This record gives sequence, C-alpha cells and structure tokens, in this order.
Amino acid sequence: MTEALVLHKEGNRYRLKVFEAFGAQAFFTTRPLDMSFENPDRRRALAAAGIDTGELVCLSQAHGDRVLVAGWQHRRAGVAGRPTAIQATDALVTGTKGVSLSVLTADCLPVFMLDTEKRVIAMVHAGWRGLHLRIVSRAMSTMTKSFGSRPEDVLAAFGPAIGPCCYRVGEEFVSMFPSAVVRRRRDVFMDLASCARAELEACGVPAGRIVESGICTSCRNGEFYSYRRQGEAAGRQVSVLRLC
Repeated sequence: MTEALVLHKEGNRYRLKVFEAFGAQAFFTTRPLDMSFENPDRRRALAAAGIDTGELVCLSQAHGDRVLVAGWQHRRAGVAGRPTAIQATDALVTGTKGVSLSVLTADCLPVFMLDTEKRVIAMVHAGWRGLHLRIVSRAMSTMTKSFGSRPEDVLAAFGPAIGPCCYRVGEEFVSMFPSAVVRRRRDVFMDLASCARAELEACGVPAGRIVESGICTSCRNGEFYSYRRQGEAAGRQVSVLRLC
C-alpha cells in the first residue's frame, strides 16, 4: 500500500484509516505538537491532538524488549509526566476497549498491530536496539500467549521513522542486520521498516497485511521531529492505537 492509501491528515495528526474498518482507531501526531515528557505544555499538546488522557497509557521507553499487557488499571499512566509512566517498557498489548496504547518517537519506528479476529492490539517502539532484541516478535508472542492471537490474523502498520535514505550507521550494523542495511559507496544506512517487516513476516504475519507510511522523519523534519536532525532539541511524536 502507498502512503495515500494508509493515511488521512486532520489538523496536527494523521489517521491510519486501514484500522478503522476493523473497529480500531490509530493515529500519530506531527509538529508543532511536542508530546515529550520534557515539554512543560505537554498536557495542552495532548488536548490539542484530541487525545483522551483518561484512557491514555504512556511508556518511559528504554530501547529494550519488555512488553506489558495493559488494562484499565494502567490508564493515565504517564499523563502527569515521566515518573508516572510505565517504566523501562517498549511495547504494550491489550484486548480492552477504552485503553489507548501509545509510544513516543523522533526517528524510531512506531509499529501498530491489530488482531482483526480476536480484537487485540499492540503498540511497539522499535529502534535499532529494540529490533536487535526482537521487540516486535516479543509483542506478537505476547498477543498469542495472552489472547490466543494468530499471526495470520494480524494487521500491522508502520508510522513515521527515519528512513534508509538518511539513517547512516556504523559498519557493525552489517553483521547485526545483514538484510536491513543499504550500502552506498563507503557508507552504511539502516532500514528500520525493512527490519520490522522481516520480523513480522518471520512470525507469520502475511506480507500483504503489513502497510507502511513511507514517511522519513529526517527528510520531512519540517513536519516531524527527528533526533538525528535536531539532537536534544527534538520533541516527540506520539502514536496511539485503541479499540473502539
């Protein structure tokens, strides 16, 4: 699928329309809304994006492989700031309506996952470290073990992330991700989306049920935050997935 088939722009966020036919809502925000915990006006930014903070579950991400099954008791986690967020976790899974799963990114890949039969969702923060630890597979495994999800019933989508056009990495990535790097002359570039796609397909998710936004946060830094472009000055996008 192309970006135009997946996304619908409304204000300061994009809806992933492909999920709506299955009773789920998915979207990610854009600049100038800064969803980072360090933003003193974060609550105002959440409100401006139309996010119900009474349902929201936020993570203090650690570039690790911990997956949490979220429920009603986790709602509002992280709304008041990083200390109240779920700590050292990079993926959330739930089968509960009215619980909005979220991840923050500024180059890393947000992965949206929906079991269209069991109506179970997962939201994954996938940087290179998490992908090396197989965070996407762990999320799929949690969906299977906790809810009986089958990979063939999963619909997955990738939000905005730095692309292989811009994500220059070290030579060591060639051995770490042999099928997800691109070499141009003497430089090596990492393809996060390709790596996540390969991991999903290895789990059994059909290739035709994986869609990509095609957005590079570095190329489109005027619309999205990019840590590679902006360093510590970069804010964060939030990606949200909920069952309706």
